Amino acid sequence: MWLFNCELFEINNMITASVNNTNIFRYIGTLSDGDNYSHNLVHINTNEKPVNEIINGHTFVNSPYTSCELKFASAIVGNKVFARLKEFYKEETYKFVASVSLLGSVRGYVFEIIAHNELSAGKTFLTRSLEESKKSCVKSVKERKLRLLQLTIKIGNTPDDIEDGKYCKPAAKNFETIDSIYIGKDYNFTFQMMVGRTHDIKQHGYELIHEKLGGELADHTIRHYFVVPKDTYKNFKKQP
Repeated sequence: MWLFNCELFEINNMITASVNNTNIFRYIGTLSDGDNYSHNLVHINTNEKPVNEIINGHTFVNSPYTSCELKFASAIVGNKVFARLKEFYKEETYKFVASVSLLGSVRGYVFEIIAHNELSAGKTFLTRSLEESKKSCVKSVKERKLRLLQLTIKIGNTPDDIEDGKYCKPAAKNFETIDSIYIGKDYNFTFQMMVGRTHDIKQHGYELIHEKLGGELADHTIRHYFVVPKDTYKNFKKQP
């Protein structure tokens, strides 16, 4: 047990040193640049299974091992990187997330970390209905304000870990489509983080938490929100 704890301590020190010494914005979003520390923070991942990709409303299937993306080595690493960026590079971080460049899937992970922090901090957000946007001009759709209280973040692994009144998010991508859940007195909110202009809702994610949200006897309205960067918000549309 002592050796195991020692190893964890050394790993934590290595991650901290990497975060503190890496010029993140020099290599972020690329596969070839970097320095001696970058591989401790970001790993190259490929698709081991076929992946559906939606382009202009049409679904295309990418064969296994045909794409690659950058991911943080773990959620802990991602949070440490964000804390460092927020402390010393806040303006650059928000510019990076708001950029229109699709380079680097790390942008999506940074945005998701920011979104979780903002949604649980107790703030007011502008929202609009995608159903109404489909029927009329996006610019004419009425915006509504969503006020969220400051919420305690709870990380869970199964639907049973979801707790009323808390900002709950899965430890891993356990529930497809759903990145976080809030069960309130009058409404149940589910949130899906998006950086692109297309979206996809996979029914399987909702099937896993169906009973937790009340099942067939549910008396709460479930509202699904796409959480998007500021530059995407105005033109984000419902897919055919």
